[in-house]
Amino acid sequence: MKLNKIISFSMALIFVICCAFSANAESKVTVNAPTVKSIKEKLNSVTLKWKKLKEVDGYALYKSSDKKDWAKVLTTTENSTTKFVDKDLEEDNIYYYSLKAYKNVKKKKVYSERVCFSPIFFGPNFYISTYETYVKLKWAVINEASGYEVYYSENKENFKKIKNIKENTKHSYTKKNISPFKKGNVYAFYIKAYKKVNKKKSYIYTSQTFYSNSKMAIMNGNKSDAKTSFKCVNTQGKKAKTAYKVVVSDADKTIFKNFSKEYLTSEMSPYYKIQTAFFFIHKNVTYATGDSYSKIDNCSYAKAIFTYKLGQCAQYNGAMAEYLAYFGINSKLIWGYRGTTSGRKWQHFWCEAKLTNGKTYVVETGNYGQDGSWNYFFERYSNTKKYLKCGKYVSGIIV
Repeated sequence: MKLNKIISFSMALIFVICCAFSANAESKVTVNAPTVKSIKEKLNSVTLKWKKLKEVDGYALYKSSDKKDWAKVLTTTENSTTKFVDKDLEEDNIYYYSLKAYKNVKKKKVYSERVCFSPIFFGPNFYISTYETYVKLKWAVINEASGYEVYYSENKENFKKIKNIKENTKHSYTKKNISPFKKGNVYAFYIKAYKKVNKKKSYIYTSQTFYSNSKMAIMNGNKSDAKTSFKCVNTQGKKAKTAYKVVVSDADKTIFKNFSKEYLTSEMSPYYKIQTAFFFIHKNVTYATGDSYSKIDNCSYAKAIFTYKLGQCAQYNGAMAEYLAYFGINSKLIWGYRGTTSGRKWQHFWCEAKLTNGKTYVVETGNYGQDGSWNYFFERYSNTKKYLKCGKYVSGIIV
């Protein structure tokens, strides 16, 4: 009996020693910390990139809005993943990200030290209003900033700093003596916010690039009175014919007013207001089928999209056409086809808008990730693809 106890004790002792040795071996494993490569803010998202480490098995990415509570947003199982796109963001918020690399050691993860991305001040509202002879920029205050720099380009590539605002009390800038409406040029702007640290500038935020063009000048300077209706035009036959008329009802006007209260501000130009509605439809509407479609079967386009957030191409492009009419822009809902490389075609609805320069533009909201991720915000047909009207391609790019 004593022998059995001695053997059991010895085995337990050996086990403890082995575990201690194993833990000590694990503690000696070192994992190099990853290196931050870039942070890029886009519309509704932030893209984080880091350099690949050959000797690790993966990475873990954490996110916080206060540097106290951290949530893990990514765990990779291979070292080849070196990018993360975060779309779960709210405007005017500060976000912190930290990254660890890890190795698998005896079925356990051994992590590197944490490396932090710079604080990201996501999406302070940036408005750009384009008129016939000048462009006005305005942005929301960034509390941590000491000042701002404005950058400008006439070819969308070679940017130069044109203004240094040395205080945090001014949040606007007007670029004069340019004529985007007359020349049809496209100008690009972005801002940098900086903080003074030991009399040196430390950049804490770089905005996305914003573009100024003739379409913006036309909308901002020559908007007509609100329309009361628009037409759906059937182009599936040899000749275009009016299929039906859509009236912008008082109930739909109320829906648009409620949308404006929630998503728009008085500082926004007409162009920015329309663009906000465009991307709201593109990103927030669920493609409706079966029971969900029956829910909106007898709804107006505005109610289906802005209230229920459900629809197919007829609803979300119909709602866009109705919203444009509400803003005083001549719009139509086109009932035609889209084609494929094999010549196949299928029914589709999209929106057309005619501006005061006499030109017609495609306004195709698409439905992100469900009914095609394409979208065209006031593009000429020459810059689009796959549209068929009256049996003929009207796009410039046939694929």
